[in-house]
Amino acid sequence: MPPVSKAEPRARPTGVVARGHRHRPVPPPRGEPDPQPGITRPPGGSARPETGPRDPHALVELTLDAIPEYWPPTPPRVVPLFPLPGVFLFPRLPLPLQVFEPRYLQMVEDLLDSPGRLVVGTIQEQELEDAMGSPAVLPVAGFGEIVRHEKLVDGRYLLWVIGLARVRIHEVPSDRLYRQVEFEVLEDKPANPRKAEELVSSLSEAILARSPQLLNLPDDAPVDMLADLLLQTMVLPQSVMETIFSEQDSAQRAAMALSAHARFPTSE
Repeated sequence: MPPVSKAEPRARPTGVVARGHRHRPVPPPRGEPDPQPGITRPPGGSARPETGPRDPHALVELTLDAIPEYWPPTPPRVVPLFPLPGVFLFPRLPLPLQVFEPRYLQMVEDLLDSPGRLVVGTIQEQELEDAMGSPAVLPVAGFGEIVRHEKLVDGRYLLWVIGLARVRIHEVPSDRLYRQVEFEVLEDKPANPRKAEELVSSLSEAILARSPQLLNLPDDAPVDMLADLLLQTMVLPQSVMETIFSEQDSAQRAAMALSAHARFPTSE
């Protein structure tokens, strides 16, 4: 049995304060700097613990922002690694998870006594049979923060993790039951304004074609956010998703997402 399965939001969860939002990021406190380069506040969305949501409505089931407990957010040098099969944590998008394996229960307890930041790493396809051991993960992963949690009576945890950045990871020795990594934030190369305008239009059309309920996309949504949101509406082979996920050129990643949209039409 894999260490994580899909979690449905529960009413009135306890723990880390839930922070409501719609689509736009909350600006930093007046007079204070933006977060460190490469880590942005997510303006919204939702995700399932898989390469794409089975239900497109998953994208609107949960609306949380990721105002860090500390501002500006200064990530620790070493953070826990949560390796999952077929899961990609995108910046700005929430990921609901259920945790029940002992080593990861320890990880959650440790995270709740800290700023709550971790890396969600995607297990390499050839390592899936060792998912309960220490499988190799892709070198580019998602860095995120727990923004909401609920502890169930049987000891399991329901978590909502928000993506903050793409990162390149390097595993380090761990004295805990779970694995730990050092990471380097990967900054996107922005698209030029003219190209960005074209891509925003195409991405918005593709997103609405797959998830018509997402009618309130912000007018000023950046290309990288829309590309990631489109990817979350698709169920793609892991090899395809990992190539797109790892691309740092935002215009190129958007073009790749649109290509995947054309290659893998909806089943409806």
